[in-house]
Amino acid sequence: MNKIVMIFSISHLVFYSCNQNTDNKKHTGPISSEQEKMIVYKEDSTVKGSRTELFLQNFGKLMGLQKINGGADGLYIRIWLWHRKASYVINIIKSQKEDDCQIIQFNTVKKDSTEYIVIHKELKNLVPKSGWKEFFETMTKYRIPVLESGTIQNREKIGVTEASYVNFEIAEPDKYRYYEYLEPSYYKEIDKNSELVYNFLKYLSDEMNIHVY
Repeated sequence: MNKIVMIFSISHLVFYSCNQNTDNKKHTGPISSEQEKMIVYKEDSTVKGSRTELFLQNFGKLMGLQKINGGADGLYIRIWLWHRKASYVINIIKSQKEDDCQIIQFNTVKKDSTEYIVIHKELKNLVPKSGWKEFFETMTKYRIPVLESGTIQNREKIGVTEASYVNFEIAEPDKYRYYEYLEPSYYKEIDKNSELVYNFLKYLSDEMNIHVY
């Protein structure tokens, strides 16, 4: 009888420990890496610096990002924020398996005639302060999954100095599309869609507690 009780107790302890380990994996907090990485930057000269789909796909591949131009499970939103001093790429995933956010801070440098992508910081497992349900509802309110590229910016680019660009890659099952906005903070007063993008980026910065815009 004592042997049976001991075996049951040991089995229960092992089962409990396994469940604890599994639960810890599911609920791990944000992971931050600030170890700089330098990646040799190779790009087709016809699309280099153009911020179009082919450029972003190659740039993302060099950075080790998931390929999404053929579609993705659930909803995958990749946001590129191009600033002079520091740029960011934000990966947001909404699927049955997981909701997740990853933010990478990077820029490009040239040393001895060789260009590099420099990854300064990488944040993983980010969770919005208000929770995923409210976050995705707010993202829908700002129409991020369905917007098209801005048009008013194309007529007025000359008037903006040191402007930042925002690129969106939207991937769903068997579906991919791209759109771009020039300096939403500048155009938000005269362009409704620029205002939506601006408000969402400010909201995202607050929710993920990292100043990306």
